[in-house]
Amino acid sequence: MEQKNNHRQLFLDALLAMDRIGSEKVLRDAAQQQQSFEAVEQIISRMLPEFRRDRKNSPKIGIGVLIDHHALGKRIVKAVVQAEGFEIFDFGDGLSVEEIVDKTMAYRIDVLLVSTLMLPSALKVKEIRQQFDHRKIKTWLIVGGAPFRLDSSLWLQVGADADGKNGTAVIPMIERLVATQ
Repeated sequence: MEQKNNHRQLFLDALLAMDRIGSEKVLRDAAQQQQSFEAVEQIISRMLPEFRRDRKNSPKIGIGVLIDHHALGKRIVKAVVQAEGFEIFDFGDGLSVEEIVDKTMAYRIDVLLVSTLMLPSALKVKEIRQQFDHRKIKTWLIVGGAPFRLDSSLWLQVGADADGKNGTAVIPMIERLVATQ
């Protein structure tokens, strides 16, 4: 059992390293970066079932990329969330505010993870919060992506409940937010 936990931690550390590479532009060439991420994604898909943690009471979690089509961060966060044993619904990329809100309602999501790449997309998160409030949706909203890394208070400005600095930081946030329900 301890060996499995060590391997699981190594798996999570590798995911975090990929998140760091993506956010810090360690790989300068976009094609090289994309090939590296595709290789890691194949490894993750093979290893995830072995390292997935069992959870009995998983909140319903949704994840999607608002407006933008760069989904690397979303894929890393999704893999970490799945490895931690949470059920997660992938809403896709390039989503409008309306699509995210509608899918959140349709799946009765407890925690919504929204990723953005560009500042205009990040600012649209405020519209998600407004729609949630207008429709009385009690879903926790956690944001992540480059604009939130560059401006540490942006998540507050757009009305999110938390800011996921990286893939593994999301887990304690999900646990904390769900525990307060």
